[in-house]
Amino acid sequence: MDRHVANAFRVAEWLEGHPAVDRVRFAGLDSSPYRALARRYLPLGAGSIFAFDLAGGRDQARAFVEGLRVWSHLANVEHARYLGRMHWLGFNTGEITSSRTHG
Repeated sequence: MDRHVANAFRVAEWLEGHPAVDRVRFAGLDSSPYRALARRYLPLGAGSIFAFDLAGGRDQARAFVEGLRVWSHLANVEHARYLGRMHWLGFNTGEITSSRTHG
């Protein structure tokens, strides 16, 4: 898990400095309003899940998601419903959703 946390932190930091990214949501970043809480309640790190907003709006976000090429080897896809998602567009590509088709 240490590697997951460390890798997520590095990627979130890189995204935070990227000009095409408006905002990164990751409690492990110093810029996060939840950083103090993460330090207090998550002494081993803030986990490995983060979210980010692209600066170019919907068109850029759609192009980004449609351009994803995700390879995954999951032991149990029942608990990993989405690898990538654009919730505000109500849009999921078949390439980035799990094979779960119901419920």
